[in-house]
Amino acid sequence: MITTSSTRAAPALAAVALEGAASSISWRPPADCYEATKPSSARCDDDGTAFQIVVGGKPGMDLVESELDYRELAEEDSTVQRTTVDVAGRTFTVLVDDGGGAEGDTGIMTFLHQPEGSPDTFAVVLLTEAPVTDLPSTRVDELYQVLGSLELEPA
Repeated sequence: MITTSSTRAAPALAAVALEGAASSISWRPPADCYEATKPSSARCDDDGTAFQIVVGGKPGMDLVESELDYRELAEEDSTVQRTTVDVAGRTFTVLVDDGGGAEGDTGIMTFLHQPEGSPDTFAVVLLTEAPVTDLPSTRVDELYQVLGSLELEPA
C-alpha cells in the first residue's frame, strides 16, 4: 500500500542580509500556499486574493524612528492603528494600515522588533489585496509562524 501526504515539507530558513545592519535575519516562509519570490519575500494567491510577506529592516533606526518611517509610507487617507504583541519571546510593535478603504487599496500589517542593545529594527510586513480586518485565520496563523521562526544573528 502506498500512502502520500498532502502536507509540504517546511521550507528552509531564508537569510536576509541588510546592508549596514549589526545583525542578519533568517525566517521560514509558511509551508502551505506561500511560494518564495526572493530571500526576503513570499507570495500566496488564495482564491483570487494575493498575500505577500516581506522580511527586512531599518539598519541604524531605532523602533520609534522605524515606526515613524512606516507611518509616513501610509496612504494619506488611511488609518494606522498601533498595538503590541509578544511572539516567541519577542515583543513586536504592530502597525495596521487599512489602506484608506478604497477599492484596490492594499492592507498592510507591519511587525517591528528592535532587539535589546541593537541599533537596528527588523520588520515583517504582510501586504494584502483584502482589507486587513478580513484576513482569513489561516493567513493570520501563517504570519505568526513566520514571526516565531525569526532568527537574528550577528552580521
